[in-house]
Amino acid sequence: MLGILGLVELPIEQYPYIAPPTVNVSANYAGANAEVVLNSVIIPLEEQINGVEGMTYMTSSATNEGNGSINVFFKVGG
Repeated sequence: MLGILGLVELPIEQYPYIAPPTVNVSANYAGANAEVVLNSVIIPLEEQINGVEGMTYMTSSATNEGNGSINVFFKVGG
């Protein structure tokens, strides 16, 4: 009886949440601050990465320790 009630009342999701495929590009520019890393490394890399097939969006960050990171997100199944 409880099984039948559960089948009728509990919600069913057709498609589970799947995290999009991601590529992380990281760079280290020793002795540089965040602005230098951004202008010298991150922006040129973003320009080259932009438009890659299947890409949906990208995020980037830079630190005052000379580290930079770009995360590129792609369509699921594409």
